[in-house]
Amino acid sequence: MSKVQNLSEAFFVLNLFDNPAIVASCYDEYYEPETAVGPVTINGISFEESTALGVAAGNIYDQTIYRTVQNNVCMEVVFFMHSGNIGNYTPGLVTEFDREALIQMFEDVLGTLTIK
Repeated sequence: MSKVQNLSEAFFVLNLFDNPAIVASCYDEYYEPETAVGPVTINGISFEESTALGVAAGNIYDQTIYRTVQNNVCMEVVFFMHSGNIGNYTPGLVTEFDREALIQMFEDVLGTLTIK
């Protein structure tokens, strides 16, 4: 079995915005297309969760977004995964990355977040 996977890059992104206009629109959908999932509580912090999935030229851009306003700061956490469409590879040469395992790693990191 191939050890080469179709995952191009993955990032855990933390954005903090204190601009009042951004704080006021913190829960707005910014990514195209973005779909609201709903409220979720992680480590005692209430977030609004959404997802965004985009495709282009055989690439998949998969994002899970969490937003909250705390202490007049809009906090946005993004799990970003960029992969190649597994159907574009010669069978047996590239294996599909384990999306669930990667999401779990991101969630483990997010679960350590504390706000003071």
